[in-house]
Amino acid sequence: MTLQDLPLDLIDAPTPRVEVPSSRASLPLQALAYHDALAAFRRDLLRQALAQAQGNHTAAAQALGLQRTYFQRLLTSLGLR
Repeated sequence: MTLQDLPLDLIDAPTPRVEVPSSRASLPLQALAYHDALAAFRRDLLRQALAQAQGNHTAAAQALGLQRTYFQRLLTSLGLR
């Protein structure tokens, strides 16, 4: 399969953008170690999901495509609970 085999609307589609939480967006790449940056991203993501779900763990987990029990374990392991 080559680029010419794809439909034109797919070829001309805009590149998806990934939003970086603003609290980390201004930090230089070397400011955080990989694991620290990943944990910070995960914390921010869980906080955002909880805020959108108005604190409902089940709804927040569903929004992220996670099981509620795993979501709660993540909260605990990331120090959010």
